[in-house]
Amino acid sequence: NASCNAAVGDIVEDLTIAFLTHSGYPAHLLRRCFQLTPNLESLTLDLPPRFPEVILSSLILPNLRVFSTNLPHATLVRFLSNHRIATLVLRSCGRASVCALKGVDFSHLAELECPFRCLDVIITKHTTRARSCRTRSMPVAASGIPVSPSLYSLVVEYYSHEHDVLKRIAALSPHVRKLTLIEKAYAEVGQIHEFLQITNL
Repeated sequence: NASCNAAVGDIVEDLTIAFLTHSGYPAHLLRRCFQLTPNLESLTLDLPPRFPEVILSSLILPNLRVFSTNLPHATLVRFLSNHRIATLVLRSCGRASVCALKGVDFSHLAELECPFRCLDVIITKHTTRARSCRTRSMPVAASGIPVSPSLYSLVVEYYSHEHDVLKRIAALSPHVRKLTLIEKAYAEVGQIHEFLQITNL
């Protein structure tokens, strides 16, 4: 194992760590795990809500390009600022009114999945694919479809009670050439997420 033979940890490129939502976990072992796998290229990290931020804030994985986590975005600012992530998957943002990742340099980000309310904070003109979810309380106008001069193809699922989707898209993403709109019944809002998929060409 890696704790006995450092060469084992050196060859690990893809790592998934997941703990049950309400269970405790040994933070010192988590920190040791990262020390033993310095060449990670892909990391999935799903942890309970109460997370010691210092574990990630002081962590540098120079080869990391793919990162997926359920941690609140406020705990990720320093970590994401220190890494050139190409594929990023984020879940719950947290309780802040504005996503804490606003201002982080994501110019290297090619693929993104995140809550709808954070999309326009994270996405850049370099992002080629994005997927986002929103809830009944987060209408299109509230968070906005991201403005990008290079946005070419846009697919939007919207709810039947939203009558001015085309007007909003025209105002926020005027350079879209290929547009697909998929209507969902409003009764489904409590059971499904809305997804937004973007492709830049």
